[in-house]
Amino acid sequence: IIRQAKAQQMIVVRKNTLNMIFVTHAIGPDTAGIIDAAIMFKQYQAPVRIGFVFYTSR
Repeated sequence: IIRQAKAQQMIVVRKNTLNMIFVTHAIGPDTAGIIDAAIMFKQYQAPVRIGFVFYTSR
């Protein structure tokens, strides 16, 4: 739940600047949780398109 809340916060920032939802998260076992958070956010913001950007941890 905490990771999903952080994901939604990242989604909001991306939406305000690009008018699109980009989910950025390190590739790993928590990726599914980030996608679930994006789907949850999508239900409340229907006109917003979702784009997934994955990157490796540094």
